Amino acid sequence: MTNKFETNKTQKTVAQTNVITQANADGEITRTSTEQIFKLHFASEPHYIKQYQQDFDAFNALKKSTKEILQEILIYTTYNENRLYFNIEIKEAICKKLGLSYTTMTNALTELKQSQILLYLNTGSYVVNPYYYGVGEWAKLKELRNKIEIKIQSKKVNGKTIEIYSFEYQQLKDQFIDKTKIEKAKPKKTTSIADAIKKEKRKRKKDNQNKVNLKNRLGNFMKIFKTKNSNIQS
Repeated sequence: MTNKFETNKTQKTVAQTNVITQANADGEITRTSTEQIFKLHFASEPHYIKQYQQDFDAFNALKKSTKEILQEILIYTTYNENRLYFNIEIKEAICKKLGLSYTTMTNALTELKQSQILLYLNTGSYVVNPYYYGVGEWAKLKELRNKIEIKIQSKKVNGKTIEIYSFEYQQLKDQFIDKTKIEKAKPKKTTSIADAIKKEKRKRKKDNQNKVNLKNRLGNFMKIFKTKNSNIQS
């Protein structure tokens, strides 16, 4: 059985050899010595994500399956940007790991967008709300926070007054619009049988048109050739 936490304890020793030479005024080497320096290198820190503890209401309100999916998708958060890029392969891999349907994944993403734990940018592209979670240096995450406007409303739930937070992040969205990466993150389109038939018909129609064009060009060429040949004979 593999110990998932064992890598945190691993270390290795690296030896570095230095050759020291001494020479006199005439440049003649009078002494040569060798020394070895040993250094301990520890394994780098494993992947992590910080959860900020000012408010758990948004997380606590999530469905159980959505909470499980959230823990998995946070693994893909980029360092210092809090970005998430999703394609269909990642979604299917998470569904397979958790034993959940793809519909459950879709519903979970909708719920996470509505709760604004995930800030939606475009298809397959999100920012993890830096007021709830963060990966990276605090200075960078603070910059992300500064580009978000928070609005607070009071609401009574089960006789208790709670505060509802909404996040306006257009400035953050403008910063992260990267059409190239968004295009790469889009789920691959599945081709239906009907679409495949239409595509084949368009291809055949184009091939037939090319044949007609070629035939017409050959016909025109033969007419020109015959006209020139008859002129020469006369």
